Amino acid sequence: MNNQTLVIYDFNVLYEILKEIEKNLSFDLIKIKKNMLMRENIINQDNFLIISKKKINNINNQLIISQFPVELTKLIENININFLKNIYNQQSEINLGSYKLNLNSRKIFNKFKVLDLTEREANIIFFLKKSKKPVNVSELQKEVWGHNLKLETHTVETHIYRLRKKINNVFNDNNFIKSSRSGYTIKWRKKIILQKIYSLLSISPELSSLKKAKEALKEKKNKLKKCSKVLLLFVE
Repeated sequence: MNNQTLVIYDFNVLYEILKEIEKNLSFDLIKIKKNMLMRENIINQDNFLIISKKKINNINNQLIISQFPVELTKLIENININFLKNIYNQQSEINLGSYKLNLNSRKIFNKFKVLDLTEREANIIFFLKKSKKPVNVSELQKEVWGHNLKLETHTVETHIYRLRKKINNVFNDNNFIKSSRSGYTIKWRKKIILQKIYSLLSISPELSSLKKAKEALKEKKNKLKKCSKVLLLFVE
């Protein structure tokens, strides 16, 4: 079972269509008949999204479809984006080590610079941040695009490439999104560790790699050893 539930309200045609591809979706489906919403107690649950043809009064987390026809892949993407927004509806700024991501304004920033993102780019960063392991293309298709239906692999890879290029152009950081055979990751946890090392040892933030930080730490230790020898000579 998924943690997210799409509640399809008084919209049988849409339910039947999505039901056929349910195994390819990243959310569960529930169908509710007209005037039965309150009885089902859905609004007291977490991570739900109601989709309907008309606005329902006094209900949050709604997605209204009022214009037809609707492209299925675009609709699923829109549903998934709304789920992502709901997760952090009260926490707009997400910590990414030396950066922060604001989902509402779709901006990533540090102390000095700000970069505007597209909605898709913000969602990619958000999902990679949530994941504790590398994320492959298929997972990104399902979780960020909202489905794993036929979608060319290079579409995802092109989005990642452009996002990495944007971040590098503004922040001069080519290592924010790392790629490997297992998939894509964000090295934000390592950045937090490095920030603590910089703070404790007064190392310049320009030392952006762990290797350089270790070299600086080794140099600090050598200086401390020399100082201790001088101190012993002075005491004697």
